[in-house]
Amino acid sequence: MKKICFIAQFPPPIHGLSKAVDTLYNSELSEEFEFEKVNITDNKKFLQNLIAISKSKADLFYFTISQTEGGNLRDLVIFKLLELQHKKCLIHLHGGYYRQLVDRDMNNWQRKANYKAINKLCGAIVLGKSLVPMFEGMLPKEKIFIVPNCVDDQYLMSESELSGKYNSGRS
Repeated sequence: MKKICFIAQFPPPIHGLSKAVDTLYNSELSEEFEFEKVNITDNKKFLQNLIAISKSKADLFYFTISQTEGGNLRDLVIFKLLELQHKKCLIHLHGGYYRQLVDRDMNNWQRKANYKAINKLCGAIVLGKSLVPMFEGMLPKEKIFIVPNCVDDQYLMSESELSGKYNSGRS
């Protein structure tokens, strides 16, 4: 069975990214793959997390990258560790600020480091077609994967609830 290590923010706190990661981690895919996790929510555990990543025997690392300068520095260290250990990494971008961060808000050395690190990845997951440009020129198009954003069924209204709301607004 193939092993996947999640390097990501897990709840708590609950927000869009942590919820998406938790949903994937607890999905039926866990019957096809062996999952392990390195929870990067608490930056005080940075060294502990690096040790866990370096000890992992995973076949693939699924990494949710940051869209802040400080978080990106952490990500660059993790990318380098994975590269030095010849480990495969697939990143998941949950948002649309990354490219502006890299191209406009970072100093030159950090920008270059990002381009170099991203280019060595197995691929990048984005949440829609409009986010593909986040990695254009950094990764070949065939390594940019679109996985549509979603909402859990539990948060959707049933047809009868929707009809009731619609009809109550017409009175």
